[in-house]
Amino acid sequence: MEVHWFRGDHSKLVHLYRDGHEVNGEAAPEYVDHTEFVKEAIGKGKVTLRLRNISVSDKGSYQCSFKGSGINDVASMNLSVTDKCHALGLETQIFVQTPGTEGLMVECNSGGWCPQLQMEWRDNRGEVVPYSSEFYSQDGARFFHMKMTLVLRNQSQGNMTCYIHNPLTGEEKRTNIIL
Repeated sequence: MEVHWFRGDHSKLVHLYRDGHEVNGEAAPEYVDHTEFVKEAIGKGKVTLRLRNISVSDKGSYQCSFKGSGINDVASMNLSVTDKCHALGLETQIFVQTPGTEGLMVECNSGGWCPQLQMEWRDNRGEVVPYSSEFYSQDGARFFHMKMTLVLRNQSQGNMTCYIHNPLTGEEKRTNIIL
């Protein structure tokens, strides 16, 4: 008997169980010591994989492929992960630079978010202002960090707001600066 667990697109082997043994060393590195094949229900036709220390990056589709005793079968499933991390992240900071005669460069930085959030700049009328650049990263604890830069040619902009929205919880955070 052989049971393969893959991420949904078959890009990563999550776990391999072959001839009564778990096969270590073939799974993607991020799943080593992160998964366990549950053998107790094999006699009932159930093949279960337990994920330990689940994080946001584990969400998505998975596929189980079973081969043995003349039976070949495939099952797919989708794993949803509810975050336990701090939804509103850490303090949001706004930095202003004058790179020359081109106007002002305004940058909004925020981190410690889970899940990845949506960030945008809004003017004093609440309208979205197109950003010049954005950057997202994820740290070792799988928290998201982001910064969004805006170049303002007209220096008399008034109130500018860095608006952050968590699409999962609906929570939002606003940080203002008067220019």
